[in-house]
Order: sequence, then structure tokens, then C-alpha cells
Amino acid sequence: MAKKSSLRDRLKDVKNPLATSLGALDVVLLGGMGELKEEQRRFLEVAKKNLEKVFVEMEKIKESLGKESK
Repeated sequence: MAKKSSLRDRLKDVKNPLATSLGALDVVLLGGMGELKEEQRRFLEVAKKNLEKVFVEMEKIKESLGKESK
């Protein structure tokens, strides 16, 4: 049980900076830091898409941990 709790804590520790990074990417992609060149935009969109995938996978792990403890 302690191991699952520890993993949940680790997921939470990773999720917070991940969410902050996604928010920062949104600001940049929406022009909050100035106009982007198309190549820069594509690069940042790929980074955002990959971070979103990590976020979704982390949520799946968290959900599966919750189901296992029941």
C-alpha cells in the first residue's frame, strides 16, 4: 500500500510542473510572447502534443492505482 501511495505522490510531483509547462506553451503559442515564425510554432506544437500525451498517460496510471486499491 505504501508503494502505491508513494507512486501517487511521485505522479503528483511530476504533474504540477508538467501542467505549468503546458500552460506556458499555450501562452507562447497564443502570441503572448510575440509573434512566432511558422517553424517555431510547429516545433512548440510538437512539444505541447507530446507533453499532453505524457499528461494523459499519467492520469491513466493514477486511475489504475485507484482501481487496484479498491
